[in-house]
Amino acid sequence: MVICDFCTNEKEFLWLSDGVYQHFVSFDYLCQYLRSLLIDHHPMGFFNFTLGQGADILTALGSYDFCDPVSLIAALVFPLTRLQRYTLMIFLKLWLVGLSFIVYCRASERENLTAVLSGAIAYTFSGVVLYVVARHPNFINWAYFFPLLLSGVELYDRRGRRLPLILFVFLNLLTSFYTFYINAVLTVLYVLVCSFCRLFLESPRSSWKRELKKDLSIAALFAVGILLSSFILLPTLHAYLNNPRVMENAGYAASVLYDYEYYRFLPEALFEPYFVPGYHTVLGFSVLAFIPLTLLFTGKGHPRLKILLLVSFVMLCLPFVGRIMNGMSYATNRWSYAFVFYGSFSLVELYDEMKNLSRAEKFRLLIFAAAFSLIVLIRINFRINPLFTGLFLIVTVLVFVLSRTFKKVEIGRVAVCLALAGAVSGLFYLFGQSRQLCR
Repeated sequence: MVICDFCTNEKEFLWLSDGVYQHFVSFDYLCQYLRSLLIDHHPMGFFNFTLGQGADILTALGSYDFCDPVSLIAALVFPLTRLQRYTLMIFLKLWLVGLSFIVYCRASERENLTAVLSGAIAYTFSGVVLYVVARHPNFINWAYFFPLLLSGVELYDRRGRRLPLILFVFLNLLTSFYTFYINAVLTVLYVLVCSFCRLFLESPRSSWKRELKKDLSIAALFAVGILLSSFILLPTLHAYLNNPRVMENAGYAASVLYDYEYYRFLPEALFEPYFVPGYHTVLGFSVLAFIPLTLLFTGKGHPRLKILLLVSFVMLCLPFVGRIMNGMSYATNRWSYAFVFYGSFSLVELYDEMKNLSRAEKFRLLIFAAAFSLIVLIRINFRINPLFTGLFLIVTVLVFVLSRTFKKVEIGRVAVCLALAGAVSGLFYLFGQSRQLCR
């Protein structure tokens, strides 16, 4: 339906700002470069005076995924126009987001296919992913490489397999140094939280020596992947450190907290693909995730997921974290996909609890959904978008709760259908006829 809307209104997945003047231009150059090399047999060379004031292609276009395998595959489909290849690249990356979520679930030994499918739909069509699909296609890389790096960690932790983590680190660095920088920080936090939980919160508890050895081994595997990609990493680092934007004192360089408006709009952004003004903070959880998240924080168990979600939320609230994640430049939260990933994974982690709701839990879910929607509506002064989100949240929880009263209803099918409904609503919210996200 959304594709039909694009066709009938002559819209493309091309944003009229950075999409046209940065991302598409870079992809178009990649298409030209490959054609000159493979078809015309007149290579364009490695240095180009039209790039800025003259620069080599690798460091100038590295942040725009000049070495990205997905972009290369799409650019090689010569029968298509360059705009069609650009669109193909976007859809391939969107597909990889869902696939990477499934890979992580398999690596962490979550075998319920219905739960995994619900979580994959929720993550792939979350607000943060859909928002960057047509605006900054190279930002989609972050959303699928992060689960892959965590998959590599889990495969080594559970099965002793080293190659997947080395391969994912190498591919992530090959695609984009900035992508890897953010995902590496997030992966370190993930490993530390897992080690902390095994040492203090889970039974049987691990030992300090075992955890230290395991963490150092993961660091060593990261180092191997980094060394393999040094042919692109070293020149990219050299160019990055000589960039005048590095250490720029913009944004919230000296502030302890964001301004009041940021925190005011943050609750709305939880379940709506809403751009919190000025800080590149987009969340947009699937409304179905409200159910496992409520069960998670009102019940016992699942300490890892609780801590990861809490740490991620606190990070969203601190400007200096945004600066660190933006290469010590101005504060942004483009890494917010990690928070949404953990929220989407709660659908997999708490699937059994969702299947066996008590009467008290059903009542609690309905009360919390109504209270959250009311708070958002009051604080945002009854704008139409949060009104829709609040009503959709209540309806989703109500349908899920009522479906448990019918014995013949398969709860897994209900969950998948509600996840799909949330995906469709997010697509229409961002790409509907009245939206100006794409041209």
